[in-house]
Amino acid sequence: MTIRAAGCHHMAFVTNKMDETVDFYTNVLGLPLVVTLQLPPQDPFPGAVWGDLGGAKHYFFDIGNGDRIAFFEFHEELPENYAQMGAGNHLAIAVPSETALDEARQHLLANGILDSLGVLDLVGYLEQEFGITVADEDLIPEHFETLRRLTSFVEERQGVGSR
Repeated sequence: MTIRAAGCHHMAFVTNKMDETVDFYTNVLGLPLVVTLQLPPQDPFPGAVWGDLGGAKHYFFDIGNGDRIAFFEFHEELPENYAQMGAGNHLAIAVPSETALDEARQHLLANGILDSLGVLDLVGYLEQEFGITVADEDLIPEHFETLRRLTSFVEERQGVGSR
């Protein structure tokens, strides 16, 4: 089986110089700014990048063929080694359907892209960073399938929203 890619949905990076970034991509390269998303006040991607993206914007430029390059607006000074950290930088490949997405996920799992050691690394990080305990019975795919589900799982373990 192969992944049925339908192009590049977007590539995302982080910048703390958004005005310069927008100017470069629109005025120098001539790429239209097609979407600007306002992120919620609480960082929606805790731990995905160094620092806090709460209240920031996410800008998407059209690079042709329906593909996008995106930038998270970052309000803090980036550490010198930020490029080596790779935090927040990613490539999102478009697939034609939810079914194709699930097939791709299963294909990646079957080929060891996400393996049990990767899950254990993630669990160790979650326990240390968020002060939670992840029991063996919590190690089910549903808790780790999406960032939203993972965030909900961590918040549930922290007791957020149950007070």
